[in-house]
Amino acid sequence: MKRQGIKLAYRIEGWLMSHKLLVLLIMMAILGGLILAEKGGSVAELRFLLTWNFARRDVPLSPREATLTYSRFLKVLRKKGFRKAPAQTPQEFALSFLDTRLGPGVLEFTRLYNLLRFGQASVSLTRLRNLLQEISGGK
Repeated sequence: MKRQGIKLAYRIEGWLMSHKLLVLLIMMAILGGLILAEKGGSVAELRFLLTWNFARRDVPLSPREATLTYSRFLKVLRKKGFRKAPAQTPQEFALSFLDTRLGPGVLEFTRLYNLLRFGQASVSLTRLRNLLQEISGGK
C-alpha cells in the first residue's frame, strides 16, 4: 500500500513537472478569480484590465469598456484633487478644466470617451492610454 502511494506521488510529480505552463495558467486563473470575487469584479473588468495594461496594438473597446476607461480617468483626477459631481455630465466636468494645465488633455479624453461610449466610434486605445498618462503627470 505504501509503495503504491509513493508511485502515485512520483507520477503526479512527473506530470506536474512536464506541464509547468498549464499548472501556472491554472493557478493564475484561480488567483484572478479570487481577486475578482474579493473586489466584486467581473470577467469583463479583468479582460479590460489585461487589455489596458498589456495590449501592444490598438484593439476595439466596447461601450462597457469605455465606462471602465472613464472610471480609470476619474480615479486619476481624484488623486489630483478633482472630483466630478454626480449631477455633472462628462462634458460639463471637462469644461471645468478649461483654465488649468490639464484642460487640453481632459477635454480630449472626454471627447474620445463620448465618441466611444455614445457614438459607437472606434477610438485608439493607445491614444486613451497616452492621454491618461499625460494627465496623471507620467509623461
